[in-house]
Amino acid sequence: MNKKDVIYIEPNDDITDILANIKKSENKIVALVPPKKAGVLRSAVNFKLIAKTAKKDDKAIVLVTTDESLLKLAAAVDMPVAKTLQSKPRLPEGIEASEFGEKPAEAIEEEPEVEASEEEAEEEVPERKPARKTAVIDEAEEQEAEKAAAVAVKSKKESKGSDSSDIEEIDEHRTSIREKKDIKHVDKSKKVPNFNKIRTLIIVGVVLLVGLFGFLYWAREIAPAVKISVHVKAPSSNFSENIRFTENQAESDPVNGVFFVERKTIPKTAEANFEATGQVDKGAKASGTIQITRPKDEVITEQNANFSIPEGTKFTYKGKTYVATKGGSINLNIGDNLSKDVACDRHGFHLSCKLTAPVSSDKIEIVAMENGESYNVADSTTSGWTSTATIPSSYSIKVSPITGGLSKIAKQVSEQDVRGADETLVVASDSEMRTELSNSFGSEYVLIKSSFAVGDAKITTSPSIGEEAADDVKPKIIKEISYSMLAVSRSDVDKFITAKLSEKITGDQTQKIYSTGVSDDSEQNLAFFESYKDENGVKTAKLKSTTKIGPKVDEAMIADQSYGEKIGKIRTILLSINGVDDVNIDTSYFWVMSVPNDENKVEIELTVE
Repeated sequence: MNKKDVIYIEPNDDITDILANIKKSENKIVALVPPKKAGVLRSAVNFKLIAKTAKKDDKAIVLVTTDESLLKLAAAVDMPVAKTLQSKPRLPEGIEASEFGEKPAEAIEEEPEVEASEEEAEEEVPERKPARKTAVIDEAEEQEAEKAAAVAVKSKKESKGSDSSDIEEIDEHRTSIREKKDIKHVDKSKKVPNFNKIRTLIIVGVVLLVGLFGFLYWAREIAPAVKISVHVKAPSSNFSENIRFTENQAESDPVNGVFFVERKTIPKTAEANFEATGQVDKGAKASGTIQITRPKDEVITEQNANFSIPEGTKFTYKGKTYVATKGGSINLNIGDNLSKDVACDRHGFHLSCKLTAPVSSDKIEIVAMENGESYNVADSTTSGWTSTATIPSSYSIKVSPITGGLSKIAKQVSEQDVRGADETLVVASDSEMRTELSNSFGSEYVLIKSSFAVGDAKITTSPSIGEEAADDVKPKIIKEISYSMLAVSRSDVDKFITAKLSEKITGDQTQKIYSTGVSDDSEQNLAFFESYKDENGVKTAKLKSTTKIGPKVDEAMIADQSYGEKIGKIRTILLSINGVDDVNIDTSYFWVMSVPNDENKVEIELTVE
């Protein structure tokens, strides 16, 4: 008997598991044994996959089942079936038994399974040929074959020792008859048209037709794009108006030429060390006292009765000057209330008085004008002194010893030292500060360049002028200068120029303002201020710019005239507008003759000369 492989299908197996097991089987004949509920075999598609895999791997599949639904599905793909593993395989209803070597119906009975060789198994379950179907054989010839097969089977069964080999001979006879009929059928089929070729041509034609319609849609709806370039002449003209500035934002009125100005101030500082060359005597001044004495027998009158040395009186001795820090006086009384040292004689109406003894003044305190030992006077002196006060020559001057004078020379900061140090300081150049101030405003402002101002320099030194400079510390000079500039908002300037130009074209609907000359780009900005003045807090200047006024043509108008129109017509319409110098229309492809209605496919470029 032929050998076969048995595959038991589990309830949870899927079609890929079944197909894999079929491919792995070693024998040509494979028996599939499904469980009672095999959901995977309830699909006609899965049966077709099993039949296709069996044909590809040269396997003969036998379905072992009595389930009617599975038998119907097996019949659809011409799959042999058996009731049990020991039963002889048979073909589903409608298929000749001879195609699988099955016995006639009356001779079928269960037989024990016997081992068979691979060659016998191939003969027992031959591979099915898809062309072998009962519909191919003529009905008459098929009936004759069946009759001959039945007679042969009956005679064999009556004879002794009948076995399956005899049935196989009958099957071979049946097969040979069918093959002959198949050949006849094939010969007749040559007259039938080849629908496969026709189907291919139809598919190719449909693809080409769809491609043609797709190309036409793309060329008409998607591909068209247009760039319209319009060149307009707008002559330039000079603009010049007097304006006023205010630093009070509430007073700002740009339309009427009153601009709020912003001020930027940048302080700069420079410092350096320098040498102190001045000298100062840090010693002490000599001091003492002095007395003035009126002589005996001096004639005293009402005019000279009183004598005084006021504070601040200077005295000089041997070229050294001293000053009185405390004054002194000699006051004498005559008449009824005589001083004790005054005696008077009356001669009629005339009264004659004189001193009866020398009279000295209070002690007058004096201090040397400068420090130094040279101002010290060790002994009391009475001669050689002079004074800025008028002292009669008959009066004597007595000075007590003047002491305490001391010299101590030290360095000090002089004005000359500071001037020299200031000349070496470099704070910043004016051009550098103009640039820095301009950058601090940014592109949103129009600068008033002539308002650039340099503040007064503030110089401080440490130590200060006249102060002592220590030997181990160098004096330092610090110079501070502030730089300032004014600017006006660019938008305010634009508003003013626009208002003035609008007055010129009022009522003329064919003209428009193309440029006020005000731009964020420093190279393109043509507006500037000149002749800046600040007289008693009133700040004025002249605003100048280069403006452009031309025909009223804009992108919106060009678009309205262009969408959906022929290219030649658009060019004619635009060139008819006064001030339009040139019109150039570029299309994306040569077949584009009209401007699309889609704004995303139309680019408009307006150039003003």
